[in-house]
Amino acid sequence: MPVPALVERWLPRLGIFGPDGPAKPTATYDAAEATGAGKRIRKSGRHKSEDKILTPAKRGRMQTDAHDLRRNLAVAGWAMRMHVAHVAQHTLQVTTPDREFNRNLERLMNKRLRDPKAVDAAGRHTFDRLIWITELSATGDGDVFVNVLPDGRVQLIEGDRFAEPMRKPKGYDKDRVVHGVELDALGAAKRYCLT
Repeated sequence: MPVPALVERWLPRLGIFGPDGPAKPTATYDAAEATGAGKRIRKSGRHKSEDKILTPAKRGRMQTDAHDLRRNLAVAGWAMRMHVAHVAQHTLQVTTPDREFNRNLERLMNKRLRDPKAVDAAGRHTFDRLIWITELSATGDGDVFVNVLPDGRVQLIEGDRFAEPMRKPKGYDKDRVVHGVELDALGAAKRYCLT
């Protein structure tokens, strides 16, 4: 899609430009709705679960548009990166009464967190970079799964990798599986389905 078409399509939705001014909140995900000429679809005022509003098909459409927006609209990509740059920065500060212990622990942890092989399961990213990627994913896609391995390393899995299985296993209950996560009776995650 050419950049002018992207600008026409997305800037009104972002509330940056447009004849209607800034976007007004609704009980839907505008990015997941196929509305044609940029008009909003009026939804009922009934409260619904977010998982009922954002079906897997709508979620996929919204994620595709978010990736497209970040790649092809410079101002949107810049805004996401600036947000992440300000949110994902942090410094370990140990604050026990023992100052020497604090300095030694900070030095040790900072050395470990800067070693990609000690932090990232794939051995590519430092801890700071993993935090940056996680926040960028949350900003663009809405979620990312952080899998902490038994040895303490971290594996990031994109949220769109979780989906309902094509072949249903024994005991599969479609009412307990939401976006590839099987829930127990109280809503806690039991199992995950990676595609």
